[in-house]
Amino acid sequence: MTWKAWLLLAILGFVLSGFVTSFMFYFDWLNESQAIKLAIMGTVAIPVSERFFPIVLKK
Repeated sequence: MTWKAWLLLAILGFVLSGFVTSFMFYFDWLNESQAIKLAIMGTVAIPVSERFFPIVLKK
């Protein structure tokens, strides 16, 4: 996987986890440190899972 694909998937993960995190934080389901951890995990999860389980990007 190229660095451009990795970056694109990381941005996608950041946007999706940002929506989920802000929604959960708004309803007080998370505190600040949990929200930050969830955003970081969401940013990393999509590119890492795509690296080990290539579904979306096929060469």
